[in-house]
Amino acid sequence: MPSGGNGVGNGAGTSGGSQTFKPYRHLKTLEGHTAAISCVKYSNDGNLLASASLDKSMILWSATNYSLIHRYEGHSSGVSDLAWSSDSHYTCSASDDCTLRIWDARAPYECLKVLRGHTNFVFCVNFNPPSNLIVSGSFDETIRIWEVKTGRCVRVIKEFILYLKYK
Repeated sequence: MPSGGNGVGNGAGTSGGSQTFKPYRHLKTLEGHTAAISCVKYSNDGNLLASASLDKSMILWSATNYSLIHRYEGHSSGVSDLAWSSDSHYTCSASDDCTLRIWDARAPYECLKVLRGHTNFVFCVNFNPPSNLIVSGSFDETIRIWEVKTGRCVRVIKEFILYLKYK
């Protein structure tokens, strides 16, 4: 971080005269996973937090008091990524078990759909802005686009760049 006479970034300067400027403060350590954590994301409304782990689970946390709300289990391998729907009602998890799972972020916190089609680890996932589609990327070298309502894969993108040539 840059540092200078204003103390920004180093916590040593002053703001407004005599108060020490402290840009960050540790609030709480969240404990619940039993293996490495691969992803942590706030919901779009800011009320929830979700974490994904190599322990095959995803945990839903309160963003106000950081308490554990629910542990999602169902994947047979580690969870590498997660995404929130735009309304913060759903999450989607991507796993090394080659699947994605759509979860309800509201009670009863159940798995709504399992998306199958990738043939290797699913590494990344995201919802489109209207949250009617999910996009996933995998070590099988494909990008898949899924329809949320049906769970159907509507497009597979597999394009290779064999070489680049500068002119």
